[in-house]
Amino acid sequence: MSAEPPAMPSSDVEEPEERNRRLLMVLGVVVAVSALVAGAVVFSSGPSPKPQVDPQAPVRASDTTLVVGQPSARTKVVVYEDFTSTGSREFEIASRDFLRVEAGQGHALVEYHPVTLGGPRAAGVPLAAWKAVVEAGSARQALALHDLMFDRQIAGGDVSAADLVALAKKAGVRSSQVLETVGALDVSPPASTQPAAVPAGVRTTPTVLVNGEPVTAPSPTALADEVQRTVLAADR
Repeated sequence: MSAEPPAMPSSDVEEPEERNRRLLMVLGVVVAVSALVAGAVVFSSGPSPKPQVDPQAPVRASDTTLVVGQPSARTKVVVYEDFTSTGSREFEIASRDFLRVEAGQGHALVEYHPVTLGGPRAAGVPLAAWKAVVEAGSARQALALHDLMFDRQIAGGDVSAADLVALAKKAGVRSSQVLETVGALDVSPPASTQPAAVPAGVRTTPTVLVNGEPVTAPSPTALADEVQRTVLAADR
């Protein structure tokens, strides 16, 4: 019986050296990819850049005026407004962010003049509360209360001492003397109140001047847009 020829190695079976070489190549690729992923994770989890915040503008307050910004600013914006006027509220909400940024960056000086132009006496009570904070509180508190007076506008006939005290506390007023003064304001509505002294030509609120020139528009929101365009043009 003849002997069978020895079996030849199959081409489908790799030599040990070739198999080891391929394994090392695969391991090298895995290590490289892992290093890239780890680096990406470390980079993405690092501290994110802080958003740029505009510097806080200086604030000064008097019995009739709230001033925000640097006296050296090239552009001066003067706003006559009524705490109980829906038009004043609309303008205030539409213009506040822009004007505060311009004031914070030193581009504009903003003067707010809260006034009443006559009408039910209750319309003047929020103004009296604001003046009480100006006289015995801080300018920052007066600014905060100014903003709250518009954000949570109290209609003339619905004003109450409790509402005003709550707003003053929200504005940061902690002095019991100031809060008592605000709480003691007479909110009973007699027939009418005399208008506050305002410059000639101010017959409605809001009235806005930029560098002494009146700015007009068909609506309070359009007025805010026009003021923004005027201020930006003046700053160029």
